[in-house]
Amino acid sequence: MMSKDITKKKLEDYDDVVSDVVNNVLFDGKRVLDEENLEKLPTEEFSKVGDRQHQGNRDVKKAEKQNQEDVDNTMPERTPENPS
Repeated sequence: MMSKDITKKKLEDYDDVVSDVVNNVLFDGKRVLDEENLEKLPTEEFSKVGDRQHQGNRDVKKAEKQNQEDVDNTMPERTPENPS
């Protein structure tokens, strides 16, 4: 069972594998997520609930790059003070 987990983690490191899995499982094979638009993110996470702090790590963490060519002045600007 351990070898399946290691194989899965190694495969998730490849952008083409991740995009193929997402496109086939979530979008019935339609090419929605392109491997060239994926980027690896830091795997370390921090959270705070009340007075308790938690630190954790993920094996793999990826996100789609946001390529915005046209400026849309109606969209709110994301800053460190206003991340949402």
